Amino acid sequence: MRPIILTLFLLVGLRSLGYTQIQPLSRSDSGKVATYLSKHHEYLSKNNYKEASRMLNDAAFIYWNHNNYNEAIQYYERSLSLNAKLENENGVAMIHNNLGMLYGDIQDYESSLKHFTKTLAARKAGHEPVGMISALINRSIAYSNLKKYDLAIEDLQQALTTARELNDVNQMKSVYGMLSETYEKKGDVEQTLKYFELYKSFHEQLQRNKVNKLSQELKEESIQKKLALAEKQAKELELLKKQMEIKEKEKEIHEVESINQNLYTHLSKKELEVTLLKREREIQSAEALLKEKENQVLKQEKAYIRNLSIIVSLSLLSIAGLLFFFLRKGARQNKRLHEQNLSIEKQKQELAHSNEVKNKIFSIIAHDLRSPISSLQSFFYIIDDFDFSEELTRIFLQLKTRLSASADLLENLLHWSRTQMQELKPQFDKVAMYEVVEQNSRLLASLAEAKSIRLSNEVPASLHALADPDMLKIVVRNLMQNAIKFTPHGGEVKISGTQLSEKIRLSITDNGIGMTQDKIDSLFDFSSNKSTYGTAKEKGTGLGIVLSAELVRISQGAIHVESQPNQGTTVELTFKSYE
Repeated sequence: MRPIILTLFLLVGLRSLGYTQIQPLSRSDSGKVATYLSKHHEYLSKNNYKEASRMLNDAAFIYWNHNNYNEAIQYYERSLSLNAKLENENGVAMIHNNLGMLYGDIQDYESSLKHFTKTLAARKAGHEPVGMISALINRSIAYSNLKKYDLAIEDLQQALTTARELNDVNQMKSVYGMLSETYEKKGDVEQTLKYFELYKSFHEQLQRNKVNKLSQELKEESIQKKLALAEKQAKELELLKKQMEIKEKEKEIHEVESINQNLYTHLSKKELEVTLLKREREIQSAEALLKEKENQVLKQEKAYIRNLSIIVSLSLLSIAGLLFFFLRKGARQNKRLHEQNLSIEKQKQELAHSNEVKNKIFSIIAHDLRSPISSLQSFFYIIDDFDFSEELTRIFLQLKTRLSASADLLENLLHWSRTQMQELKPQFDKVAMYEVVEQNSRLLASLAEAKSIRLSNEVPASLHALADPDMLKIVVRNLMQNAIKFTPHGGEVKISGTQLSEKIRLSITDNGIGMTQDKIDSLFDFSSNKSTYGTAKEKGTGLGIVLSAELVRISQGAIHVESQPNQGTTVELTFKSYE
């Protein structure tokens, strides 16, 4: 029996060193694939190649998400032939790009290079400069993986030239960063630092431009508000003056009409003539007085406009003075910062070499630790199919559980170390929350069964988050494992999900031993978080919850804990909803 076990152990151990393990399709995704393929044949029978191609693309995308790269490649190749019949150049270019990434996933970089080259040719033929930049960057990655660094640099230089022609500062910044990384792989330290400095300067310039633009907009808005207020006051004054003139004239007309009526009624002709002459003189006197008042109002308006002009001019001079003061102050600060940067640059150059050595050592250690643990895990999965004594089976189960805990601890340590070295960057994508919980439930089933704990997945199948799939799986696995650890024998761990307006919430609830508020406050601080034993005396390090909080932060999410002693714990995760 031993030779057979050893042979199987070696085969599985070697397979574990390949690319990412294929994930089986869920019942929901299997149904979707069957629907897509059925519609594909229906459209194909009607010679509707466009929709038939779209169904193949949708099926390929599902297999891609489940790491079944060969199936995904097969469907994309079939879709490619349909797009070629339609002479859909944009569709052909897109599928070549997807095939390039898929072959990159299975480390067939020669095939990846071939498809990215075809994508680039299509983008050039269609005169699409933005698409050309993307294709050149993708092809440079393939060249870099083939260790053809000079060809990778040549593609990046072409992408840089196109970005300069478009005056696309963001694309230029990105290409500078990739040139620095490629030269680092090539071992050219001087060029690495050169392009890193260009990347840094472009990044800083973009930030300064945003700040200056915002400052200028605020100043212009303030001046416009003052001028608008002054104009409004001038119009109100003009309106008031006209209203007063109208009232004055109406009053005079009313008085004249009243006097005339009285004259016609009571005076003789001669008396009427004398009275009219007298009234005419009074009217002339009133008109002269009105004209004098109009001149006074005109003088007041001119004085108001002059004063307003003086106020605006003084305001502009004040603003100019303040600008000069802050610019001069900024120049002095920039000089001091430049001197500090020179000192920092010297220290950075000294640290660059040691960081490179540290990263290489870290990669070697990660590989050397993962390989034997993966092989041992494969061995324990194989021996489940053989009959052993009850005592030996119990020992194997204990070893399997401890090995699983060690593997989880190793993965947490590696991911946490990468977050501390700022090497972990999220790749945002659509994540089905039900599938994430279901996968982790299967992984943790043996731990739950050992304590007779029931795992309940109550997450709706329609709940999708915008997050990094790998990071989210690690977070959910750590939190579910913690819930199992601190839940007594025969308990329950329930995972539920809720759709909010623009976000989704995932809740992991147990009926375990709970914790105090002081414990909650120190939970995410590695320096103060003290690990405690589980309900079955399980050991821990406290690293899992700290890593989970860090990965949630990197993924632009939020984590919240509610708990009371002996009343269980609820951990809530909030992420952006995928729309």
